[in-house]
Amino acid sequence: MISTTLLYILEKYTNTKHIAAMKDYEAIRKISRGRFTYAKFAQLKELAKNSVGFHNENTDLLISTYVSIYNDFNNKIDPIEKQISTIIKVLNPRMLTIPGIGEISVATILSEYGDIKNFSNPNKMLAFAGLDSSIN
Repeated sequence: MISTTLLYILEKYTNTKHIAAMKDYEAIRKISRGRFTYAKFAQLKELAKNSVGFHNENTDLLISTYVSIYNDFNNKIDPIEKQISTIIKVLNPRMLTIPGIGEISVATILSEYGDIKNFSNPNKMLAFAGLDSSIN
């Protein structure tokens, strides 16, 4: 997951020249909930000024496109997770009774293991997951 602060910066400033000229520290500080300090802001601008490389309209467009695609995918995650949770609640597997394991974790486990009855004992499940500690 990419930080909200980074996404904001990449959406507004697609290259080092633009980052070096940033002026909206207060907006970035609010987005980062105070974690992006003025010292970091000044350091980022300085690093951008001294950065080696090139930029052109094509790379700016690519960065904007990638950020847009990332945001589109991110916006689709919540509805999918809600649908998965609904399906798991209907299935009501016993794993949901384990403290700390929610619907998404149960869905992940079920998708990896399939029917747990396929494993004759817990050691075989651990081995399947690659968690079996054996000495060679």
